[in-house]
Amino acid sequence: MTRILVTGATGFLGRHVCRALADRGAIGVARRGADVSADLLTEDGRAAVAALAPEVAVLTAWVTEHGAYWEAPENDQWLAAMRDLVQRLRAAGTKRIVGVGSCAEYDWTAPALAVSDADEARTPIRPATRYGQAKAALAGMLGPKDAWARVFFSFGEGEDPRRLVPSVIRAALAGKAAPLGPGTGWRCFLDSRDAGAAIAALAVSGVTGPVNIGDGRPMQIKELATRAAATAGGPAVAVGALPARTGEPERLVASIVRLRREVGFRPAVSLEQGLADVVTWWRGQP
Repeated sequence: MTRILVTGATGFLGRHVCRALADRGAIGVARRGADVSADLLTEDGRAAVAALAPEVAVLTAWVTEHGAYWEAPENDQWLAAMRDLVQRLRAAGTKRIVGVGSCAEYDWTAPALAVSDADEARTPIRPATRYGQAKAALAGMLGPKDAWARVFFSFGEGEDPRRLVPSVIRAALAGKAAPLGPGTGWRCFLDSRDAGAAIAALAVSGVTGPVNIGDGRPMQIKELATRAAATAGGPAVAVGALPARTGEPERLVASIVRLRREVGFRPAVSLEQGLADVVTWWRGQP
């Protein structure tokens, strides 16, 4: 059985990666609550993890604080820590590393994005944020047997309540209309369980290089918000109540040709089911 290590094993995506790899004996690593407890920002923590000598390592751990991670100084700390961990893992005999990146690595000003999907081979890499820059720099360490998962937009249980889907659902459950910006931007949205399963599928495949992790079906932000509010049985969202966000592309949708054809992955959770499950989860929260 292949020995697979997953960092950030209790995180929003990491826990789903671990679940998808459970029958393969995955070893989860997190600061607490996982198979192995380790602080990867410390040298001792990285040494302990590398000593496990997995055949495959999936690196999901990173700074993810909502609203802050885009320009957080911690991005530089995580980049340095992950570079060191990658070197230690290779020295320990790890054969394959799967890093988890982001659509924030792409050039959001690329004219082609307005009319076509972000493509791993053709869309230029020119991150506009500190987060995207750090992720792209780590991707540059990939070896010929490694892979890089570029995650687009996901939602699911346990998501930060300030993010789009949970903020709309929580407002709807309270009988309030969630405020929204114009919501005219086009994105693609994937249930976090499918996102984790896609990363897991990539990890055990022989596919190398960057692979987009997304749904691939364009949807306007306001449509997702409207569906979330309706699923929760609340008032319609207040479209236009907030100002438009600056610095973001009008369209950012994943090309999932590699994910489907080469990795062989297709999502299992429909948008309707995903939203319904999130509503049920939030109803059960105190």
